[in-house]
Amino acid sequence: MAIDDPSHQGEQDFVLINNSTFFIRDVQGYIDFFPVRKAIQEGKITFNQDGTPNNLPDDLQVQFRAIAYALQLVQKIRARPTSSPLEITYWSATPYRMGNHAIKFSVVPHTIGQSFNPESAIDKSNYLREAMTKHLASKDAYFDFKIQLQTDASKMPIEDPIVAWDEQESPYIKVATIKIPRQDFNTEERKQLDEKQSFSPWHSLLEHQPLGGVNRARKIYIELANIRNKINQGNT
Repeated sequence: MAIDDPSHQGEQDFVLINNSTFFIRDVQGYIDFFPVRKAIQEGKITFNQDGTPNNLPDDLQVQFRAIAYALQLVQKIRARPTSSPLEITYWSATPYRMGNHAIKFSVVPHTIGQSFNPESAIDKSNYLREAMTKHLASKDAYFDFKIQLQTDASKMPIEDPIVAWDEQESPYIKVATIKIPRQDFNTEERKQLDEKQSFSPWHSLLEHQPLGGVNRARKIYIELANIRNKINQGNT
């Protein structure tokens, strides 16, 4: 294992997002991003209609300017329409090891039939779960698992994951098919199990461990998951 975690021995988590690049450039970006994000959530930073910041606190001006690019990327990712988690493409966004190679990976859905219409959802605040429930109630879901090899270290950097690796230079190659079998997963028992799950790029075999500074910073996901599980246990 890439880390010493007996509860996840032999596991390989594939942590993906719905964008081909990550939203943070480096470890310093993480340090700058979260105080700004917290201030936005608390209403201390607001935005004008043209997207410029309003009421920007003096103590966050340097950090805000440093990660303005990241806020734009996050907004772009959030604005991308999603009808169902089973009908969109995902990317690792950050690089990983494959033996002696550096790679990124992607998961591409097999889309068959009509897509789920969010407007038809009974609970529009939770329509993604409803979309998956309806899909898996009647049929399996399939994804192509693809890898992209790093063929040029300068054009395909490991230490800057906001840089897209050129697919003309190195096309994605299918290496496997993921099958999610038909099932009823929308039960109270499964929901409680979901709350106890934890995922991290570092739940990884050594041969496929994460690469780069941003991935090293993401080791914090493990601690955050432990904190969340402790809070959930306290609420039960």
